[in-house]
Amino acid sequence: MLILLVGVSQSILAQKGNGAHRKGHGPDGFAGAAAMALHLSSEDSVKFVAIYKEYMKERREAHKEMKPEVAPPAEGEAPAKPAEPTEEEAEKMIKEQFEQSRKMIEITEAYYPKFRTVLSARQVLSLYRYERFKFDNARNEMNRRRGKEGPRPEMPCPPPAAQE
Repeated sequence: MLILLVGVSQSILAQKGNGAHRKGHGPDGFAGAAAMALHLSSEDSVKFVAIYKEYMKERREAHKEMKPEVAPPAEGEAPAKPAEPTEEEAEKMIKEQFEQSRKMIEITEAYYPKFRTVLSARQVLSLYRYERFKFDNARNEMNRRRGKEGPRPEMPCPPPAAQE
Protein backbone atom coordinates (compact mmCIF):
# COMPACT_ATOMS: atom_id res chain seq x y z
CA MET A 1 0.00 0.00 0.00
CA LEU A 2 2.81 2.37 0.88
CA ILE A 3 4.47 1.90 -2.52
CA LEU A 4 1.16 2.51 -4.27
CA LEU A 5 0.56 5.67 -2.22
CA VAL A 6 4.04 7.03 -3.00
CA GLY A 7 3.62 6.26 -6.71
CA VAL A 8 0.23 7.99 -6.92
CA SER A 9 1.41 11.03 -4.95
CA GLN A 10 4.46 11.43 -7.21
CA SER A 11 2.35 11.31 -10.36
CA ILE A 12 -0.03 13.91 -8.92
CA LEU A 13 2.85 16.19 -7.95
CA ALA A 14 4.42 15.79 -11.39
CA GLN A 15 1.18 16.99 -13.02
CA LYS A 16 0.68 19.94 -10.67
CA GLY A 17 0.93 23.36 -12.33
CA ASN A 18 1.61 24.17 -15.95
CA GLY A 19 5.36 23.60 -15.90
CA ALA A 20 6.19 27.31 -15.49
CA HIS A 21 8.03 26.46 -12.27
CA ARG A 22 10.75 24.64 -14.19
CA LYS A 23 14.03 26.43 -14.77
CA GLY A 24 13.97 28.57 -17.90
CA HIS A 25 10.18 28.75 -18.27
CA GLY A 26 7.78 31.60 -17.63
CA PRO A 27 8.32 35.35 -17.86
CA ASP A 28 11.22 35.50 -15.38
CA GLY A 29 12.51 32.03 -16.19
CA PHE A 30 15.24 32.80 -18.69
CA ALA A 31 16.62 35.71 -16.68
CA GLY A 32 16.60 33.58 -13.53
CA ALA A 33 18.21 30.65 -15.31
CA ALA A 34 20.88 32.97 -16.70
CA ALA A 35 21.53 34.36 -13.21
CA MET A 36 21.93 30.82 -11.91
CA ALA A 37 24.24 29.89 -14.80
CA LEU A 38 26.39 32.93 -13.96
CA HIS A 39 26.51 31.86 -10.27
CA LEU A 40 25.32 35.26 -9.01
CA SER A 41 24.65 36.05 -5.37
CA SER A 42 21.07 36.76 -4.30
CA GLU A 43 21.62 40.53 -4.33
CA ASP A 44 23.32 40.56 -7.71
CA SER A 45 20.76 38.14 -9.10
CA VAL A 46 17.88 40.50 -8.24
CA LYS A 47 19.68 43.45 -9.87
CA PHE A 48 20.64 41.39 -12.91
CA VAL A 49 17.14 39.97 -13.48
CA ALA A 50 15.63 43.49 -13.45
CA ILE A 51 18.17 44.75 -16.01
CA TYR A 52 17.93 41.62 -18.15
CA LYS A 53 14.12 41.71 -18.31
CA GLU A 54 14.32 45.34 -19.52
CA TYR A 55 16.94 44.33 -22.10
CA MET A 56 14.86 41.44 -23.43
CA LYS A 57 11.73 43.61 -23.57
CA GLU A 58 13.54 46.11 -25.80
CA ARG A 59 14.89 43.33 -28.02
CA ARG A 60 11.42 41.77 -28.39
CA GLU A 61 9.91 45.15 -29.32
CA ALA A 62 12.62 45.77 -31.90
CA HIS A 63 12.09 42.27 -33.29
CA LYS A 64 8.31 42.79 -33.53
CA GLU A 65 8.86 45.92 -35.62
CA MET A 66 10.58 43.80 -38.25
CA LYS A 67 7.82 41.24 -38.72
CA PRO A 68 5.44 42.10 -41.57
CA GLU A 69 1.71 42.08 -40.93
CA VAL A 70 0.25 39.04 -42.64
CA ALA A 71 -3.49 38.49 -42.84
CA PRO A 72 -4.53 35.01 -41.74
CA PRO A 73 -6.03 32.80 -44.45
CA ALA A 74 -9.81 32.54 -44.67
CA GLU A 75 -11.44 29.62 -42.87
CA GLY A 76 -10.87 26.36 -44.73
CA GLU A 77 -8.32 27.98 -47.01
CA ALA A 78 -4.68 26.90 -47.13
CA PRO A 79 -2.13 29.62 -46.42
CA ALA A 80 -0.75 31.08 -49.63
CA LYS A 81 2.93 30.59 -50.41
CA PRO A 82 4.78 33.88 -50.67
CA ALA A 83 5.66 34.87 -54.22
CA GLU A 84 9.26 35.28 -55.26
CA PRO A 85 10.33 38.86 -54.53
CA THR A 86 11.19 41.22 -57.32
CA GLU A 87 14.70 42.64 -57.46
CA GLU A 88 13.51 45.87 -55.78
CA GLU A 89 11.64 43.97 -53.06
CA ALA A 90 14.70 41.80 -52.41
CA GLU A 91 16.86 44.92 -52.12
CA LYS A 92 14.38 46.46 -49.67
CA MET A 93 14.25 43.25 -47.60
CA ILE A 94 18.05 43.11 -47.36
CA LYS A 95 18.28 46.73 -46.24
CA GLU A 96 15.55 46.13 -43.64
CA GLN A 97 17.56 43.18 -42.32
CA PHE A 98 20.64 45.42 -42.04
CA GLU A 99 18.58 47.96 -40.11
CA GLN A 100 17.22 45.24 -37.83
CA SER A 101 20.72 43.97 -37.11
CA ARG A 102 21.85 47.53 -36.31
CA LYS A 103 18.96 47.97 -33.85
CA MET A 104 19.84 44.74 -32.07
CA ILE A 105 23.50 45.71 -31.83
CA GLU A 106 22.58 49.17 -30.53
CA ILE A 107 20.40 47.63 -27.82
CA THR A 108 23.16 45.22 -26.84
CA GLU A 109 25.71 48.06 -26.72
CA ALA A 110 23.36 50.25 -24.69
CA TYR A 111 22.85 47.53 -22.08
CA TYR A 112 26.49 46.51 -21.78
CA PRO A 113 27.30 49.28 -19.25
CA LYS A 114 24.18 48.36 -17.28
CA PHE A 115 25.22 44.71 -17.18
CA ARG A 116 28.71 45.79 -16.10
CA THR A 117 27.24 47.37 -12.95
CA VAL A 118 26.41 43.82 -11.80
CA LEU A 119 28.63 41.53 -13.89
CA SER A 120 32.30 41.34 -14.78
CA ALA A 121 33.28 41.49 -18.46
CA ARG A 122 33.88 37.72 -18.40
CA GLN A 123 30.39 37.17 -16.98
CA VAL A 124 28.85 39.37 -19.68
CA LEU A 125 30.67 37.31 -22.29
CA SER A 126 29.37 34.15 -20.62
CA LEU A 127 25.86 35.63 -20.67
CA TYR A 128 26.05 36.28 -24.41
CA ARG A 129 27.33 32.73 -24.99
CA TYR A 130 24.57 31.32 -22.75
CA GLU A 131 21.94 33.27 -24.72
CA ARG A 132 23.27 31.98 -28.03
CA PHE A 133 23.34 28.41 -26.71
CA LYS A 134 19.77 28.58 -25.37
CA PHE A 135 18.36 30.31 -28.46
CA ASP A 136 20.08 27.80 -30.76
CA ASN A 137 18.63 24.95 -28.72
CA ALA A 138 15.15 26.50 -28.89
CA ARG A 139 15.42 26.92 -32.67
CA ASN A 140 16.64 23.34 -33.08
CA GLU A 141 13.78 22.06 -30.93
CA MET A 142 11.22 24.00 -32.99
CA ASN A 143 12.70 22.57 -36.18
CA ARG A 144 12.65 19.08 -34.71
CA ARG A 145 8.98 19.44 -33.75
CA ARG A 146 8.15 20.65 -37.24
CA GLY A 147 9.82 17.55 -38.63
CA LYS A 148 12.77 19.32 -40.21
CA GLU A 149 16.06 17.48 -40.33
CA GLY A 150 19.29 18.93 -39.03
CA PRO A 151 19.97 22.00 -36.93
CA ARG A 152 18.84 24.47 -39.61
CA PRO A 153 16.03 24.38 -42.13
CA GLU A 154 16.90 23.84 -45.75
CA MET A 155 17.62 26.83 -47.92
CA PRO A 156 14.21 28.35 -48.77
CA CYS A 157 15.01 28.87 -52.41
CA PRO A 158 17.69 27.62 -54.77
CA PRO A 159 20.61 29.95 -55.46
CA PRO A 160 20.07 32.19 -58.45
CA ALA A 161 21.35 30.95 -61.81
CA ALA A 162 24.49 32.57 -63.11
CA GLN A 163 23.63 35.60 -65.19
CA GLU A 164 25.05 35.73 -68.65
